[in-house]
Amino acid sequence: MKKTGSSMSNFRKYYSLFLVILLSGYQGIANNPKMSNYLANLSMTVNTEAVDDVVPEMVIEGNTIHVVWMENKYGVENPFYYCRSLDLGKTWEAPKLLAKLKDGEYARQAKSRKLAVDGNNVHVAFCDYNYAGNGTGRIYYLRSANGGSSFEAVKELVSTGGGYQKIYGSQIKVKSGKVAIAYMGSGAITGLRMLFSGNGGTSFTDKQITVEPSEFTDLWYDGTQMIVVSEYIYYYYGLNVGKVFVSISNDNGTTFTTQKVSTTYNESATVVRERCRSYFDGHYAPKIAKSGNNIHVIFVGYNEKIEWTTLYTRSTDNGVTFEKAKDINNAILPGNGLQAAMETVTAKNGHVYMLYQSTGGKIYFLQSSDNGNTFSTAKSILPDGFSYVETTWYPSLIADPNDASGLTVYLAGHIMLSSQSVDGGKTFSKNTILSPFMNRNISSMVSDMVIDGGGKKHWISEAKWWDGTDKDIFYGNHGVPEQPGTKNKALALETVYSPQKVDLVIVPSSQSLDFDSAMTAEAWVKFDPKTASDVNILGKINGSDGYDYTPNGYQLGFRKTNGKFYANSGLETDKGDFVNWGNLTIGDTLWHHIAFTYDAKAGLNNFKTYVDGLLSIQQTVTGKIKQGNGLLMIGSRSAFYGTTKYQVDNIRLWNKALSQDDLLKNQVKTFTGKEAGLKMFLSFDDTFKDISGNGNDAVPLYMGLLKASDFNPPISGFDLYQSMNQVSLTNKTQNGKTYNWTYGDGTVSTLGNPVYTYPKAGEYTITLEAMNANSKTATIKKATIVGLDRVEPLQAGNAGYSSIAIYGGGLSVSGTSIILRKQGSSDIVGGSLYSPALGVLSAHFLLEKAAVGKWDVVVKKGTTEQILKEAFQIVQADMPDPWVSISGRGAILFNMWQTYTITFGNNGNVDAYGVPVWLAITDDKDLGIEFIDFEMEPSFLAVQRELQMM
Repeated sequence: MKKTGSSMSNFRKYYSLFLVILLSGYQGIANNPKMSNYLANLSMTVNTEAVDDVVPEMVIEGNTIHVVWMENKYGVENPFYYCRSLDLGKTWEAPKLLAKLKDGEYARQAKSRKLAVDGNNVHVAFCDYNYAGNGTGRIYYLRSANGGSSFEAVKELVSTGGGYQKIYGSQIKVKSGKVAIAYMGSGAITGLRMLFSGNGGTSFTDKQITVEPSEFTDLWYDGTQMIVVSEYIYYYYGLNVGKVFVSISNDNGTTFTTQKVSTTYNESATVVRERCRSYFDGHYAPKIAKSGNNIHVIFVGYNEKIEWTTLYTRSTDNGVTFEKAKDINNAILPGNGLQAAMETVTAKNGHVYMLYQSTGGKIYFLQSSDNGNTFSTAKSILPDGFSYVETTWYPSLIADPNDASGLTVYLAGHIMLSSQSVDGGKTFSKNTILSPFMNRNISSMVSDMVIDGGGKKHWISEAKWWDGTDKDIFYGNHGVPEQPGTKNKALALETVYSPQKVDLVIVPSSQSLDFDSAMTAEAWVKFDPKTASDVNILGKINGSDGYDYTPNGYQLGFRKTNGKFYANSGLETDKGDFVNWGNLTIGDTLWHHIAFTYDAKAGLNNFKTYVDGLLSIQQTVTGKIKQGNGLLMIGSRSAFYGTTKYQVDNIRLWNKALSQDDLLKNQVKTFTGKEAGLKMFLSFDDTFKDISGNGNDAVPLYMGLLKASDFNPPISGFDLYQSMNQVSLTNKTQNGKTYNWTYGDGTVSTLGNPVYTYPKAGEYTITLEAMNANSKTATIKKATIVGLDRVEPLQAGNAGYSSIAIYGGGLSVSGTSIILRKQGSSDIVGGSLYSPALGVLSAHFLLEKAAVGKWDVVVKKGTTEQILKEAFQIVQADMPDPWVSISGRGAILFNMWQTYTITFGNNGNVDAYGVPVWLAITDDKDLGIEFIDFEMEPSFLAVQRELQMM
């Protein structure tokens, strides 16, 4: 069988050479455009041809990161490189060429692990095949005794002896000065074998483990015990025979025992079949884990029901015996839905974690907290329907080396995606991505993650960007950012529509950013004149990353229309999608403060958007904000990719709805990060650190430029002096140059210290907007012009009751009465006095048989009366003419909230006490109904007559 494999390999060899000759004219200069300031391209300086750099491996020892990789060249020698960083990835030395492989076919396979580190000793082993040298397979070894500063000469450890026999993969492990290399030989060194050195690689012994397998899979080694997983496979019209073996040595390879752990099934009454596999598909993720005396092995195959599935076996006696393999998928995924070879396992302190993958990239995970005695049911752990984090490929599991309890485990995926569990795999959060993943920027990528002793996550990847010519080796890391610097800086973001350029900073998912019924989002923003498209300030993507009119979670941004930016904010609650399309615009290049607030318990108009602390728009929203493990995205999104250039600064998220007064003060307030309710604060002052202490640090994926900011806002303020209906405004603003005043009645001014006389009584909000060369702020104060302004309605019929509202300034319910007065008639005193809004009083008047004509409206407080002469007219009564209408969609759509508006009124000139409304709603247990701004109250007449509501 091996010989047949060699013949096929020889054929592929000639074919590859032929292709090289044909295509060599098209081979160009390597070019992988720079996509990120936060990923280091380790291979670019040594690979100047447009050929792929592949199969990187990374080991961290102390502060030193060791990396090896190969170039994938067909028909010519394959360079094999080593590179290191002595400061945990801050800087990198130039790569070293370790060797040139004659034929790197099996060395490039995922099962062939070539790098192992033991303190200051770096060990490298790889298999190669020399077709021109009589078809000889060899294993080579080299080492460094000075931490990778230099390497000894490459030496040959074993040879197949020619005859066109190969080494079919190898893997090296090292522990306490002992080196183990497992490999699958042929020719003169047949079978599954182990090379062992007890003297740190100075000399090796070679031991045959067994001849039963045809393929080597994986190796586990702790300095004494060796665990080797292998397989025998025979393909004839598909997988005809597949057996999985586990070999154990407890004496450093002197002796081995081998057991078959694969499952069988009865194809018929007389035919027993065995069709299992233990292999990798383009990415290494361990198939072996050990905790205590418990050994855990995962693989794939057909179970007794002849279902292709994920299988698991365990030894509880340190490998003496293995339990019968169990089906851990249990038909959760159909056989054709299982992406075989992606399954992996890890274990620590009695906790066992396993995963497998669907063909659609969903990750199914299960865990045991009792060393595998019982397992949870496998479940998908990436959030369904959440853009960017709902699927991944080439997954790994990493038990946190810094958590001795074993409760902390990470899922890692191909685009440098990670998700963390701190409760033994019961829940996952902190979903994050380190690669520049937007808008198809990644053509291909395979990644591995390692966690150092300080908890920082390090990534090594082979990746090709969309416009790149070949794969390169990229390094990145994600840990706790530096403390803020002393200089004021801001995040500069730029996107270009064509040729496409995007920029994005993310914040990993976090429970502290999963707001429930109240929140505030605020930020500073400054637009560059080049900005021609809509702008995303921030968006929590707890669903599909779509347009701003379909929020999934919460968002804050701008629409550009007619050269101006209109602030908008959005929420998705369990009652539907809600968007505030603001009417306050930004048409300059100054710094502006933007915010939205939401409080489900605040009643009407509880979702508000502010620009420069001034209310832009508000609406009534109900429900709890949609939560989930989606990313918080700052900058580019799938629907925000037009040409933009802008800066953002001081992004803050709160778990409460701040008041307008809070937001006005926040424009110039200095924050410590310890404020109550503050859940994220990104100052961008030379750091992406969350100053609130909640760990919601930002992660730059592209350029992530932090530029010196000219942000120096005016500290706006003024004193108000009032005499009767005249106000004198004394500007106390610091650091301002120009000013805009609005008096609350539609009148404006640009004077520095204006004086204004109000023509009418009322309650007014005076606004001062202050600008300087780089920023704009605002402040407000209230002015009360005492007196009466008007009455609504102006007339009513003389039958029954009428509700009348009086508008003015300085009005209050306490000690006040409202009277209708006409010479020759008795005063009509209003009942049930209340204030529906500041500056408004309303009361009910019984006008039954009252004299027709004009009446004075008197507001009496104590002995003082204010009078609107002949402001209200009583006319001959018409019959009440109430009406009601209901508008909305004619059908209720599945799984979507529909809004129906009830509109009602009265065409008569006396109060109507009610109008019947019949609402026919399907009686369905799955149908939800929510009444917004809707109260059922008895009419005033019903109360007077002590009538009961039905």
